[in-house]
Amino acid sequence: GNAPKMFVKGAPEGVLDRCSHIRVGTEKVPMTDGIRKKIMDKAVEYGTGRDTLRCLALATCDNPMNPRDMDLGDSSKFIGYEVNLTFVGVVGMLDPPRTEVKPAIATCRQAGIRVIMITGDNKNTAEAICRRIGIFTEEE
Repeated sequence: GNAPKMFVKGAPEGVLDRCSHIRVGTEKVPMTDGIRKKIMDKAVEYGTGRDTLRCLALATCDNPMNPRDMDLGDSSKFIGYEVNLTFVGVVGMLDPPRTEVKPAIATCRQAGIRVIMITGDNKNTAEAICRRIGIFTEEE
């Protein structure tokens, strides 16, 4: 229809917490804790699997606030506008580390430098990337 609609993307755990419904085909059905857990489990699987995909959840809001009533200059307020969302999917993006990263980390370790990684990724994805590039061992 012609009614306003808001589209939201972000970390799966953050977006899912604000979803009250899920789109199944052409139907909009209530979100349950069980469905939410299955979606999160799948996003974690994508983020920690062989390809270490960076995952984003996608959702819509069928009845958003009027943008004139929003303070769009303050992103900390967006979470209050992104409510009663309908989950529509998760996308996984392949963003492999550059080939020179792993050898550079090994060189740093040999020189006695402790390497740390700062990231906005999901914790599980970040840990998988750290294992892949040699910051963590497989046991860590």
